[in-house]
Amino acid sequence: MPKVSVNIITHNRATYIADAIKSVLEQNFFDLELIVVDDASTDNTAEVIKPFLSDKRVSYFLLPKQKNIAAVRNFALSKSQGKYIAVLDSDDMWSEEKKVSQQYAFLENNPDICLVGTGAIIIDSLGAEKRKTLKPSTDEDIKKVILLKNPFFHSSTMYRREVIMSLGGYGENLKYCDDFDLWLRLNATEKFYNFPETWIKYREHSDNESAKNFWRAVKEVLLTIKKYRKETGFGIFIFVKKILNKLFNK
Repeated sequence: MPKVSVNIITHNRATYIADAIKSVLEQNFFDLELIVVDDASTDNTAEVIKPFLSDKRVSYFLLPKQKNIAAVRNFALSKSQGKYIAVLDSDDMWSEEKKVSQQYAFLENNPDICLVGTGAIIIDSLGAEKRKTLKPSTDEDIKKVILLKNPFFHSSTMYRREVIMSLGGYGENLKYCDDFDLWLRLNATEKFYNFPETWIKYREHSDNESAKNFWRAVKEVLLTIKKYRKETGFGIFIFVKKILNKLFNK
């Protein structure tokens, strides 16, 4: 049984997915499995993935019909055997070969921490660097801002599989902020940490689902914030500030 399961879900990302897979297989941590779930792609994603299947660590699942993104994430979780789950979206990649080994060692040595992430190098659709961004590092600092902004790059995270499964995984009623909702559910009982390092490359492009459906995504995020606002102890001012931030950023 592998110590870490890496989950990549994809839909029509033939242009990017090879870079994502390579960044996993080039890690200096070898006791891992890579679960790739293809959400009914209609491009040549399957052909791009095929050469990687010679590596016994790689498993590929092709879904016959496109599903909600959270349902696909949960399907990947159901196929995973590792103690820890590392997530990588198929249009991103890991920039450091030590990313998995460092996160694994940290979680092993800090049993009170459930989820870890890192900062990111933001790249454009062609892979050119735009900027570098760090997230709040300590659990205390993460909890201070968790309703103001998503405190994790999803592709940077590694978490304890059993804890996530006990919560039912990702919320399948959500389309744009399933990860944010999961962090907020974890926030009530679990602790977090972000490495102050940029160990992933996060791609910003117009084909991103949230970018294509901006106002729907905003509505879902704001409803999620409203749902957890009182539980996290944030006042109504925080909720209003989030709305204004979203509008002015757009």
